[in-house]
Amino acid sequence: MRSSENGEMLHKRRVYILGNSLLTTGILSVLEEDQQFIVLGCVATVEEAQLALHNQVTDALIVIDTDDQTAVRLYPILAQDPDLPILRADISENHIRLVTSRNIEADPENLVAALAALPRRA
Repeated sequence: MRSSENGEMLHKRRVYILGNSLLTTGILSVLEEDQQFIVLGCVATVEEAQLALHNQVTDALIVIDTDDQTAVRLYPILAQDPDLPILRADISENHIRLVTSRNIEADPENLVAALAALPRRA
């Protein structure tokens, strides 16, 4: 925690990084220099990330890769911590994808509300 200009305590974002590329090294360097982040660690595989994140208070997981199957392999992490935001940066694309998972009560009313809240695609 650090103080802002008006004396309020600011929360430092605690992040883990999953990746093994030059871009991973660059993002790691940028985040380590920025005072609003704490990089808890950097791992190379989804399996290592799942072990590292177990019982860890983390604000986000940043995934840096080009593998189309990574999203599928992230499911155990989302099941383990459904509220964990995962930011996926594909080094071959010019965007970042936010992957999230939220548990809702299993009743028809909640399902209808969840579907109604989805953004329209057409």
